[in-house]
Amino acid sequence: MTESALIVAVTIVALCISSIAGYGGSLVLVPALSAALGPRVGVALAALLLGWNNVFKVIAYRRTLAIREGWRLIAVTIVGVWLGSRVLITSSNQVIAWSIVVTTACALIAELVGSDRLVQLRRRSAVPAMAASGVFSGVSGSSGPLKGVAIRALGLGRMEHVGLAACVSLVADALKVSLFAEAGLFGDVDLALLFLVLPAMPLAAWLGRTINERVDEHIFRWVFWSVVGGYTMRMLGVWV
Repeated sequence: MTESALIVAVTIVALCISSIAGYGGSLVLVPALSAALGPRVGVALAALLLGWNNVFKVIAYRRTLAIREGWRLIAVTIVGVWLGSRVLITSSNQVIAWSIVVTTACALIAELVGSDRLVQLRRRSAVPAMAASGVFSGVSGSSGPLKGVAIRALGLGRMEHVGLAACVSLVADALKVSLFAEAGLFGDVDLALLFLVLPAMPLAAWLGRTINERVDEHIFRWVFWSVVGGYTMRMLGVWV
């Protein structure tokens, strides 16, 4: 399998994960693209691909976006991503790589706190967790665990949870793509990859919504914590 075909296959897997759980695409996509293209370009291309995918996710979940409940999270995401993206543009590849390890370490710490503590913190923890998520997303291209913790703290229903996650991710990815394009990070990227995977995006979004409509809350929680666990396990992968 050629490198381009492998990247396309990995991207489609990432799109499906993201559409079901609300996030998690970067869990697969950022390490794969960074290993193939280098951390800086890999993070930039992942933002572009996942950003387009989030357009279709927002359309698919348009009736359950929960913007009224989560507008503060969207606002702090903008600030956090802007700061983090500036760090990525000016940082070395080593700093970028280790920032991904820090992201997953934060997810592990959040998991060790325990669900009871998370319930106690509830809404008070949502905004600072999402602010940190935005910063790490800008630097490393990966913020799924912290984003999940922040949205989970709002106590939304499953469909609203995924809808809000799609909104937050779309805002973050759109801002990152704009900043990365301005910095010239897409100069060495073969944008034909975008057009190869574009037809799979609406299908992935539809598949994710269909699955979420048919599974119960227990299964969704299992998927959610599997994604968080995947970010944690990545600490032992290519970045360490």
